[in-house]
Amino acid sequence: MRLIIGGYAQGKLDYVLEKYKDPVLIWDGMKDEELPTGDGYMVLHNLHSWIGKKLADANFSPDRITEMILTWTREHTDCIVICNEIGSGVVPVDADERAWREVTGRICTALAKEAESVERIVCGLAQRLG
Repeated sequence: MRLIIGGYAQGKLDYVLEKYKDPVLIWDGMKDEELPTGDGYMVLHNLHSWIGKKLADANFSPDRITEMILTWTREHTDCIVICNEIGSGVVPVDADERAWREVTGRICTALAKEAESVERIVCGLAQRLG
């Protein structure tokens, strides 16, 4: 598994599509409700959005969401996970927004520990972090 992070509109998906082979599937956390099934090299795009949707659902605790994504990435070791960095800048007044940022950051930290590589994309340029 590879983890790609960076700010909004920094070219993360374009970078992945240029650098790595064509995926079987590009899953979009802004649109797709469930994690994809099947085999092959997949890209999970907009993971932060999916986490936010799951947190808004009372059936999903932060621990459950974390376990879901870690289990999925362990089963799909050749995947690439793309997530926006949402923890920088002004801290939101809204408690739910703060919780979303914290849970997303903790999930990315857990993913980074297991990732083959972690890259941060800024202006379409990659910086390898690990």
